[in-house]
Amino acid sequence: MERMLITDEDIKEYVNKNKDKWLKEKEEKKFKLESLFSSYDYMNWLNKFTASNKEFSLEDFLYFPEKISKEDLDKVNNLGLFFEGIMEYADKNYIYPSIYEYQSFYGIKDSVNEVYYKIGVIEGQGGSFFCDRVEPTSELNFIDFNDIMNNKVGENVEEIENGLDNMSSLVISLYEKGVPIETIKDTLDKTIKEIELSKEKGKEYKK
Repeated sequence: MERMLITDEDIKEYVNKNKDKWLKEKEEKKFKLESLFSSYDYMNWLNKFTASNKEFSLEDFLYFPEKISKEDLDKVNNLGLFFEGIMEYADKNYIYPSIYEYQSFYGIKDSVNEVYYKIGVIEGQGGSFFCDRVEPTSELNFIDFNDIMNNKVGENVEEIENGLDNMSSLVISLYEKGVPIETIKDTLDKTIKEIELSKEKGKEYKK
């Protein structure tokens, strides 16, 4: 059988045919994401749902959707999008996820109902989003949902960004003075490895 070749024109035609569909899906996702963080509705649902389902993931109801109501199933299916919104806020505020084995998650505080959660993703084939209702602990930095809802800028964001700008300027200055980029990179890598090693040992890094 003769192999069919796909030309650039074929690709352009496919893109043009599906452009409106993709744009519509993008707008719908944006609207849905904004809805999740425009009120306390989702957090109130989480509080009610996790009262009897303290730990759940999307996979729990993937093959047995009849185990919960249609409304609850719709909310469960929004967990991935909810995590995406948390991640966007965290990235802007230099808040990094906790990583444990195959899990990557954020601590979320519901300050209205005084409930705490771990919301994240279990890495694997395709990944699976999960939510655990937990007790507050000093070992986990909890992001207040109110801060996300109000798009509150973290206290240290300006300081961090100024520090990063200064570091960038210093790297450029060293490079312009003739220091090889490889030397600069090796020095930064060495410092980062020393910090990571100190962190693993539970010690504060000191130069």
